[in-house]
Amino acid sequence: METSEKPTQKRTLTTADPHDRTRDRSVDVLRGLTCFAMILVNTAAPIHPGWLAHPGDMRDPITFADTLFPCFLFTSGLASTHSRSSTHPVGRNEGYARIKRTCIRALKLSLIGIAYHNLIPRLTGFHPHSILDFSTYRFPSVLGRIGISSVVCALEPCLDIPPPILPGILALVWHVIAGLRPLTPLHHSSQAWLDRVVFGTAHLHQPDPGFDPEGLLASLLTVPISALLGTYLAAPLRRMHSVSLINPLGITQLLALGILGSSLTGLLPSPASKLLWTPTYVAQTAATSVLYWSFSTALVSFDIPLTRPLISALQILGQRSLEIYLISASASFSLQKFGSWDALAHLITRLLISTGLANHHHQRDLAVGVARSSLLGLAMIPVAKCLMHFGWKI
Repeated sequence: METSEKPTQKRTLTTADPHDRTRDRSVDVLRGLTCFAMILVNTAAPIHPGWLAHPGDMRDPITFADTLFPCFLFTSGLASTHSRSSTHPVGRNEGYARIKRTCIRALKLSLIGIAYHNLIPRLTGFHPHSILDFSTYRFPSVLGRIGISSVVCALEPCLDIPPPILPGILALVWHVIAGLRPLTPLHHSSQAWLDRVVFGTAHLHQPDPGFDPEGLLASLLTVPISALLGTYLAAPLRRMHSVSLINPLGITQLLALGILGSSLTGLLPSPASKLLWTPTYVAQTAATSVLYWSFSTALVSFDIPLTRPLISALQILGQRSLEIYLISASASFSLQKFGSWDALAHLITRLLISTGLANHHHQRDLAVGVARSSLLGLAMIPVAKCLMHFGWKI
């Protein structure tokens, strides 16, 4: 990877996309950092640090792993703000055309998500059912959640809805619908009930008792707020300065701001839970996303020979983060199928023993798992570069 000279780096980026010259490097670096961390989480060994684990209960505290997907959504809001600022305002017809394109992309993401959750585990022998047993296919997915939330977020610019009316409405509707049923146990919640009605119990992540963490209710209502907060923080509420109490639209904006603030701060109470993607969880992960964004911005600002290779590698990962998310997970499945995943762990273990590092068995197992996942993440950098070279993108 050539990164020692700026012209070479610029040429590498512009061959894949003619708009790369206007890209915000800090956003790409943030995506790259998030992508690499997601690889660590998704391919974690059975014995792994607690910060790489997702909680399995509503009472469990938020972990580092829980902050990654909200940060990915937050970053999409940052990127959308940058792309809007570099283009002229669109008319109503163009707005509807954009919603149509977003819906098509959402459908494509949902289909890819279904294939990812069902075909790959069956082909590699990690799922007991046949590949043709469609009655056991899981329908909700992470990619489907991204697609659904992107359609909801697209309503704001395409319909010219002043901020923060849309997220205020979404938060209020979530509280109303979620309050119709108890939040715990999870299979009694409104999210579980809606998923069983729309998809059927057999098509959820947990058919018994009937719950899916990528549920439809959160995908429609609270997940989009994570992306919209990225939009607002990247470009503060520019139109709020004209709010007037004698203007109905201004009153609506202030009311929506109050509802959104009350929801995110817990004045309208909800537990901070990723499983239901509650508003307080959105608020907490938005705060961590701002910290991650600040770190990526600081990293990009240190444009020195020592940091350029790292920045370039993260940019490459960031520009193909969704594709790498799928490829890395498929690669780990395949490596496990052929025994290479365990062989790599054994090789790293022998290396640690020979160097006298991590003599404690538990610490060594933790180090081996993180090192193995990190090697897979590093291997994804040339893969992402290849995807960029050929222009392959979801």
